[in-house]
Amino acid sequence: MRLFVEGSLLATLGIVLLYQWNVFTHLQGSMFSAVDAQQYKAYGEYLLDIGGYASSTRPYLYPLLVAGLSKLGGIQLLWCFQFVLHVTGGMLLFATNRSTFRSIILWVAIVVLYGIHPTLLVQTGHALTENIITFLMCVLVYVQFSKSPAKILHSILIIGIASVIKPLFLYLYVGILAALLYRALKKKSGRSIFKIPVIASIIIVMTQPVLMKIQQGSFFFSKIGSITIHDYYLQLLYARVEGISFPLQSGPNENDAQQIASATAAWTTGDILSYVAHHPVNAAFTGVETIFSNLDSGSQLLPGNKETLPVLHGWAKVVRKLSVGFHLLAVLGIIILAFKKSLKNRLAENAIPLLTLLYIIITSGISFWQGDRLVIIALPIWIIVYFTLLQNASNCLFRK
Repeated sequence: MRLFVEGSLLATLGIVLLYQWNVFTHLQGSMFSAVDAQQYKAYGEYLLDIGGYASSTRPYLYPLLVAGLSKLGGIQLLWCFQFVLHVTGGMLLFATNRSTFRSIILWVAIVVLYGIHPTLLVQTGHALTENIITFLMCVLVYVQFSKSPAKILHSILIIGIASVIKPLFLYLYVGILAALLYRALKKKSGRSIFKIPVIASIIIVMTQPVLMKIQQGSFFFSKIGSITIHDYYLQLLYARVEGISFPLQSGPNENDAQQIASATAAWTTGDILSYVAHHPVNAAFTGVETIFSNLDSGSQLLPGNKETLPVLHGWAKVVRKLSVGFHLLAVLGIIILAFKKSLKNRLAENAIPLLTLLYIIITSGISFWQGDRLVIIALPIWIIVYFTLLQNASNCLFRK
């Protein structure tokens, strides 16, 4: 009953804010305004054999959802589905907070940082993967902070599903699955790993390269990663090495952009790796600079501007600065806990959410000009993980 009340409160508050921000009036134009959204819809229609075209960059699950829901009930049904995911994710975070902290103050903090986060609310009106991935991260946190003995297996299934929505998660999935298999074999408990969640995750993930073989003629998962590295990370790295001005917010001037593009147009993955190896300091600094830029970037999805919708854009800025502040506090918390012998056990207990959080933030360093889309999906994880770290650090400092 409490979850129902919390969910209803969150849904009501969210709808009121969306209405006040005129999101509903922009829904018809916003849902498929992004090129990515148009590609998801087109590929989903292709998979359902109702039009569209094949894709070598978009995994199959989200396009199927977008095209299927749009076919059944138009953008209204698609928005309802995504808004339900947002509310349900919030309810899971509230439940995690209640079982982990039992704090009214933290409950309020979660409402502020998740429930009425402008980007999270507004992205329900865009056919982009961030909404469903954020929901899956809420599920991951809920599972990991539960007392279920099978939470690791369920987490693998969640990350496997995320992999066929956003290819970014594939390497994380493979790494965690390999580590679990290694541990099971080392302990000679191989049967314990081959449970329904793990088998289901393998089937879900392997469906993607099979589809690529059928559609494109060869086995691969997605080409979006190599395209992103070439068109974003490499461009910025090349500009830095060659001394070309490349502001992250505006980009190089037209002549410099053409120079960079023509110089790197034919570079293969091997060429890029060789270039990175020859310029390790610049390569590392490029990634770090991009990560910090992404953490403090505003949303590109918000309707209007600070003149037409000052409250919305002002609140978005406040939430963004709060988030950056929590990142800095978390670093301080980790430094404090680093002097405690019990840190190792605490890190081991929260290994999967911590790895996922770090993975999302670090891999955001290969792309830019996306606003907060690249890091917003990690918000459900760090809300709980950071509060846990800060609570433990506080106990260490003020324990009598």
